[in-house]
Amino acid sequence: MNSTCSDAWLNFWGDVYVASRLSRCGLSFEVFLENPEGWLARLGLEDAPEIMAAGYLPLLPEQGRVRQQWQAAEAYGQPETATRKGCSYSQIAVVSG
Repeated sequence: MNSTCSDAWLNFWGDVYVASRLSRCGLSFEVFLENPEGWLARLGLEDAPEIMAAGYLPLLPEQGRVRQQWQAAEAYGQPETATRKGCSYSQIAVVSG
């Protein structure tokens, strides 16, 4: 993390970190701040800031993982695989904040 980060930058990413419940997956805030957008993408939560701007809570890390699995299955032309496992992309809910 850059020691010259602005308070606004830290507050913004702090809000995203807390709302996304990233501590649930063992990710520390300090490590998250090293590359926040990269971590969100890695966890399937890249749209968290936009979802929060719309007034909602982002997906849980577990939901982000399911979304990534579903998208990978769709990309390989096998969405029925994800559906058979009990996952449906349309079932991933965004919880109002």
